[in-house]
Amino acid sequence: PDNSIMSGLPLEGFLHSDQETQNQRNDILLCPGCNKEYDKPYLLRCCHSICASCVSLCQHERLITCPVCRRRCAAEDGVREDGLLAHLVEDRQKSEVECANCEKKNVPDMFFCETCSQPLCQSCRAAVHSTKMFTTHTVVPLHNSFRNRQHICDAHNEPCVMFSSNHNRLLCIKCFNELETADRCQCADIETAYHSSFDVLTQSFKALQQLLQSFGESISSINKMVEELHSNAETEKKGIESLYESLLDALENEKVALLDAVERRRDNKEKAFSEQLESLRETVPHIEAHISTCQNFTETANKYELLHLSHDIVGHLEWLRDQPYQLTPVDDSQIETNMKEEFARCLQPLLMDNFTGVSPLLVMPRVNFFVSQLLSTADYRGRYMVDTKILACPSIQSFICLLCQLEGIML
Repeated sequence: PDNSIMSGLPLEGFLHSDQETQNQRNDILLCPGCNKEYDKPYLLRCCHSICASCVSLCQHERLITCPVCRRRCAAEDGVREDGLLAHLVEDRQKSEVECANCEKKNVPDMFFCETCSQPLCQSCRAAVHSTKMFTTHTVVPLHNSFRNRQHICDAHNEPCVMFSSNHNRLLCIKCFNELETADRCQCADIETAYHSSFDVLTQSFKALQQLLQSFGESISSINKMVEELHSNAETEKKGIESLYESLLDALENEKVALLDAVERRRDNKEKAFSEQLESLRETVPHIEAHISTCQNFTETANKYELLHLSHDIVGHLEWLRDQPYQLTPVDDSQIETNMKEEFARCLQPLLMDNFTGVSPLLVMPRVNFFVSQLLSTADYRGRYMVDTKILACPSIQSFICLLCQLEGIML
């Protein structure tokens, strides 16, 4: 198979340039604890890796605190050697070799002469190994020489030709012969084991890559929701400002209308009182004159004159007395405008847009009451007694929603 696990995978958005890849690789080879290249990297239970010296520094009372996420794990079973990072560190150290001919280091496009067993830079390969005496030498790219180099068994100094899946280790032919018959059945040659392990690793990588793509989709979705959140918040704020201004305008207009109504009613009642006062003031002198005349008559008339005229005088006085004088005030001094109901009525078109399906005959009497309460109270938190329950309502619409629920009305 292709030596790259990443080949053929949908990695759009995750692939980087060679320089970016190299920079990332350099970053992952630095211990997050000391910011130095890993020296014997260890993998913690939280899947963060630190070098051996940092393991000692981060350990306290048999617990190791991860310098990245601050999670703690037991020193006995929460730490193991990180073979992957160790391999990458070793691979990097192998790639930082000097040319055997010119002794230049870290030169790009290094090669390795498998016949001479020496690394060569591109210049020396062209200048030295292009001559006729080196035509039989096998020269390969440096990274291929490490990849294709055969592993030697440490126990028998023989090339490894088998792999045991039971023991998870490479075997030379002598190691293979030393195994029990049952264990030999779980062994395979290097090429077959490589293909099998490569397939398993590829599947694991694909699963993790899909998880990474899911992370990307989730991050994108959440970022979009955050943008929508800000947009919706701004829209709602503008709606609140607009509704607030509309409410203020409606209340201001209603206030002006109510004040005008108060002025008109006051003027009308004042005019009626003025006309009544004028009528009473005009009648008083007339009655006073009759009283004075009668009083003078009784003082100056003799018995015969009194008897002769008394009947007419009494009749005239009784007529004056029985006239329909308006002595009680023609009106009261109270001025009522039903201001609460009027204010509630002017707000209804602005606050009832979302409740067009509700019968006004069912809702409006209670709505008028609650809106009136809201307008008359100084407690803007909106706490009111409703059906023996204390209900917290932050807005008039909440009043209406709550009221409809109490009335069993489906919105």
